[in-house]
Amino acid sequence: MIHPRQQNFFREVASLGHDVLCVSPTFWGQQSATAYQVRDGAGSFMLNPLYAVSDTEEHNIYTFTLMGLPDALRKFSPDWVYVHAEPGSKLGFQCAAEAPRAAKLALFTWENMAFKGDIPECDLIVCGNSDAETLAKRACPAVPRAILPQVGVDTDHFQARPIKRDIGVAYVGRQTPEKGLDELKAAYPLTRFLPWKDYRELPWWYSQAKIVGCYSLDTPYWREQAMPYVAVEAISCGAVAVCSKGGSIPFWAREYAGINPGVVLADDVADLKLQIEILLANDELREASAEAGRMWVEDNLSSRAVAKKLIKLMEVLDDAR
Repeated sequence: MIHPRQQNFFREVASLGHDVLCVSPTFWGQQSATAYQVRDGAGSFMLNPLYAVSDTEEHNIYTFTLMGLPDALRKFSPDWVYVHAEPGSKLGFQCAAEAPRAAKLALFTWENMAFKGDIPECDLIVCGNSDAETLAKRACPAVPRAILPQVGVDTDHFQARPIKRDIGVAYVGRQTPEKGLDELKAAYPLTRFLPWKDYRELPWWYSQAKIVGCYSLDTPYWREQAMPYVAVEAISCGAVAVCSKGGSIPFWAREYAGINPGVVLADDVADLKLQIEILLANDELREASAEAGRMWVEDNLSSRAVAKKLIKLMEVLDDAR
């Protein structure tokens, strides 16, 4: 919740007529959060950072709790508490124990390897991919489930900027082996590996590229668990994303809401090279794919589209109860 992507999504939820409190750690990694409150449309949004503490030496997403969370929840008196830590995390159990009795609990997971430990009693599990949904069904068969992205894409922010699109293939993101950097280099030696930019500046990077490469690789310790946000943000800014078939990328590109025209999936390095060559040689094809991809993102993965689906899901469960 420290990251602007998460905050912007829940501000979209607020704009649809809801009061939203986001509770985040005060610090996490290199990021920090400052409290603020705004009116968004018919609702309100408030960010309340709290100190994260852990009773173990290892401080990660599974082991921390938040100081002052019971008071924050009591004052806000929510209808729903939606936890964006993995099921089985200490924060999930803290919310289950300390939320007001009338509040319902939703847990988000995109853990497609395995659930870790027990899962608190909850009213909804939101799954970030089809593998997570299968695991949630096995672990908690009686709990309602749905597949939704963790947050949507802010398509007002991520749109093409009025600059020259003069980079053939670009990579934006963490420069680690599992992101397929060597494969991108082998397929297209002129790939530009751009340094990471602040969230506010990313559209200017994407708007310079004709193609953005997202060739993520499955490893024993990591899989791409969502449609890479780099890919869908780049598509929203008028680029085409050429991706691997690693992890959950095929699900989000082909199955979640039909084919995303802005995503090209490559079977291997030879196919990656071929797909890049085809797109760079045919401006009309590439630009048509990018335009249709932008429309697909707006309809299916934009913050507003995802927020509406989340709200509808919770309303249906409220009515059923």
